[in-house]
Amino acid sequence: MTTEINDLVQIDKPDEIKDRPDIRLQFFNRPPTDGEKYFQVSKTQPDQSMSVRELLERNKRGLPLSGNKFPIYLGDTDDMPNLKTMDLSEIAALRDKVQEDINEYRSQIAIENKRIQEAEQRREELVRFEQWKQKEENKKPIV
Repeated sequence: MTTEINDLVQIDKPDEIKDRPDIRLQFFNRPPTDGEKYFQVSKTQPDQSMSVRELLERNKRGLPLSGNKFPIYLGDTDDMPNLKTMDLSEIAALRDKVQEDINEYRSQIAIENKRIQEAEQRREELVRFEQWKQKEENKKPIV
């Protein structure tokens, strides 16, 4: 085995490689070709490729690797408006909208609290009924 490795190390010329049938390299004994012809319309758009860093970041964030550079917005990132750039009428409108939202959420909370209380009352009634039923069954004489 060591003689075969030494033989391979000593070979420098492609002619010597061609003579040996047990050694095959991809570039020797092949006719030159012009390559493949692509006859379909190219869908490549200029300046739309992503770098490897962008591909890895998108993969890490779970975003699709669609190959375009257009950002995907999942919603407004700036939830709070800048009050310094708003005039008084915009601030008043924002205050009214926030107050309406607060009132709506409070009414929803009140409705949910009422449903919870009704459910607790029904549960208590069922518990009392089960206790009464147990007492009645115990009172019956065994015949």
